[in-house]
Amino acid sequence: MQGETASPNLFTIYLSDLIKIMENSNTMGINIMGKIAREVHILLFADDIVLLAPTANELQKKINILSNYLVENSLTPNISKTKIVVFRKAGPLSKKEKFKWLASEIEIVSSYKYLGVTFSSSGLFNLHKSNAISKAKGALSTIWNIINKGKMQIPDARFRIFDAMVQPILLYASPVWGINYLEELDTVQQHFLKRLFKLPRHSPMYFVRLENNRIHTQLQVIKYTLNYWLHIMSKKDGTLLRDSYEALRRYSTFGSPSSKYNWTLKLQEILSEVNMSHVWDSQSREIIKENINVILDKYKEKLIQSDINKTNSSSSLPHYKNIMDTNPHTYLNINLPLQVTSIIMQIRLNFDRITINNKSITFNAWFNQNNSSCTNCNSNSIEDINHFLFNCSFYDNIRKKYNIQEENFVNIDFYRGLTTTQGFAIYNYINECFKLRYIEPHT
Repeated sequence: MQGETASPNLFTIYLSDLIKIMENSNTMGINIMGKIAREVHILLFADDIVLLAPTANELQKKINILSNYLVENSLTPNISKTKIVVFRKAGPLSKKEKFKWLASEIEIVSSYKYLGVTFSSSGLFNLHKSNAISKAKGALSTIWNIINKGKMQIPDARFRIFDAMVQPILLYASPVWGINYLEELDTVQQHFLKRLFKLPRHSPMYFVRLENNRIHTQLQVIKYTLNYWLHIMSKKDGTLLRDSYEALRRYSTFGSPSSKYNWTLKLQEILSEVNMSHVWDSQSREIIKENINVILDKYKEKLIQSDINKTNSSSSLPHYKNIMDTNPHTYLNINLPLQVTSIIMQIRLNFDRITINNKSITFNAWFNQNNSSCTNCNSNSIEDINHFLFNCSFYDNIRKKYNIQEENFVNIDFYRGLTTTQGFAIYNYINECFKLRYIEPHT
């Protein structure tokens, strides 16, 4: 019945007596001190079996019980895929700690993937986070083909593809592990936006997010986590999920616990950041449900304001605060090809490099400290992007042809009223400047 949708349930039924056997085996399980104290000996999901024990001796007893059970039921495990993870905060394992399945030794590993999530012996999810980011970046190679072949001209369509094809890979099971890695998870969107619009890698992400009217990935993680919290609160006392939650709440009051090891404590911190601690204090499913959107709106406002504050205090792009717009920018919502949108964004973010048609100019002011002067004109001016765009006499004829005026590019109203014709004029101006720079001999 391999491939049948009923197979996992049938296999679970076939092994249903194994839980009782473990519970009645006089072995120790993991104590979960929720509202109802309980011991957990085993986890079952389809044909995946996890044995839990507080000590090496107790775990070996459970392994022996399981091996006997499987032999009696004519089942054979895949020992090569069977592993031991010893959860601990630090320190090496004793060389005496060895585990046997009949005559075969079971390998002890530092991490193991269970139901798609990598669990590490530290009790943290650093490795899973890194793997998720790596896989999500790998998925970007697929969407580049779709974006390029589809010749999509509205950025929102490109963003929807990213949200549909990359974010689910990045945020799989993120309610369980993601809230300790909120800032790191933003790096995938950062990579996507910078590559999409050919922005330098060193572009501060707060500029890029504001320019594209994109919110942090962490807001989606918090949304998923809040909905998971609501799901937990719908469970009755005595269920494993609810008891585990209550145990974490109880442990959060002991000593000086760290939120990186306690999901409930981290969630409290997030709610406190937006003055919504009363929702946590209520421990009421109804109050949580009523306030999820309020919490998300407040957190979104907090994130956007943080980006605005960083922009206003930044010395790298002092002009940007004058043309920043918290509403979607007009040039991102009119019918412009990606390469045109990219050029306008590069100009607005105004770094000392500009890229078009897979060719780049990195201006002397950025990379040549010994001689930062422009080599294309005789003005002895520092060659930066402003000089290239508005002042270098080498491009005067092209500049006049397309009516490129510096005062427009520092005027927010110019961008708000930008037309398709003006967008193409900016692109054509840059394109012809590149051709002149690369083809024409300098005089």
